[in-house]
Amino acid sequence: MRPDTRTKEVTRYNLQGVTAAVAQETAEGVFPEKKYKATNPLPFMVEGRASYVMALRDDTGVARMYGIVDVSDYQRVEVANTIEEAARSYQFKQGADRTHMDAAANAANVPVRGIIAHIGSAVRSGNTFYELILANQPGRIFIADISLNEELVLSELGQEVEIKALQSDARVTPMLGFKNLSLSGPTPSKLQ
Repeated sequence: MRPDTRTKEVTRYNLQGVTAAVAQETAEGVFPEKKYKATNPLPFMVEGRASYVMALRDDTGVARMYGIVDVSDYQRVEVANTIEEAARSYQFKQGADRTHMDAAANAANVPVRGIIAHIGSAVRSGNTFYELILANQPGRIFIADISLNEELVLSELGQEVEIKALQSDARVTPMLGFKNLSLSGPTPSKLQ
């Protein structure tokens, strides 16, 4: 059972996967040398995946880190210094791993065209991720690992792009496909 955090209405979900106790052990095992103890994991939907979210506390009871563990696959775990970092890293991993897409059964894969209004990159766990916002989608951040398409490196403000993503209300959306339309030009003929 899970209460709605806004309305306090309780909804029961029958999920197959790990128990809260296993999720706690998994999060605690990411940095075993720190000997942090996980709090009671709360179930949430994170990017369309049932996930346990918890704080990791030190011996004095102070929350030092935060963890997110996938209910259906306990090996999908993220632990970070803030809940925001843990959620962002978890979302990036989900976007990089295409196998999670089957969880979004009612979401359609749709192309989105627009002009790049903001673009940035970040290195997380040794992988470079690109984040961009389109002018016609100001409240939505599209993310992708560099392995999705090398054109991400060459993309700049003001260029037109086409992104394939799941139709979603999520603020952060993993890209499933990317093409920089501004880089597409006529194919050069033979060198003279």
